[in-house]
Amino acid sequence: NIAALAARLFAETLAEKIDDAIVNGDGTSTYGGIVGARQALRNVHATIGSIKGLKVATGNLWSEITIDDLRNTKKLLRKDFRKRAKWKMSQEFYDEVVEAKLLAAGGVTPDNLQNGTALKLLGFPIDIVAKMPGTQDDSQICCLFGDFERAAYIGNKENLFIESTNSHSSNFASKII
Repeated sequence: NIAALAARLFAETLAEKIDDAIVNGDGTSTYGGIVGARQALRNVHATIGSIKGLKVATGNLWSEITIDDLRNTKKLLRKDFRKRAKWKMSQEFYDEVVEAKLLAAGGVTPDNLQNGTALKLLGFPIDIVAKMPGTQDDSQICCLFGDFERAAYIGNKENLFIESTNSHSSNFASKII
């Protein structure tokens, strides 16, 4: 069924583009004019340490990020926004920072690593987001924490749809039943 395959691939590609725009959008046409979460935070102030609601880690390298940095990030979110709060990070950040720090602190057991569990950090779910940074860089916003369901609404302003038929009749294209 080529139409179903094309529709699924189109939906997956569109979802990936929307994810990229929501996370990394800089307001240009590349991102459909969308300013994403990371850029919106950067737009608040030229000095990253002066951005209210943003926790600057102990060091620039991922290896220098501490559990206290993550705890202090959580503390920045008002309690009334914590009910559905989640962490957003790349798999690489999770592997190199969260899992490594929790394992060293005794927060992840070998059984967790072998059998797997739902990913959580400090009691909150972790969403692995492919469009979050997968490599470290200076002054980088490398993970996000918040109630993203209340942060924004995504919608389109055009009616986009795909139609298909296995009939050779022109009635389908003319919307005649």
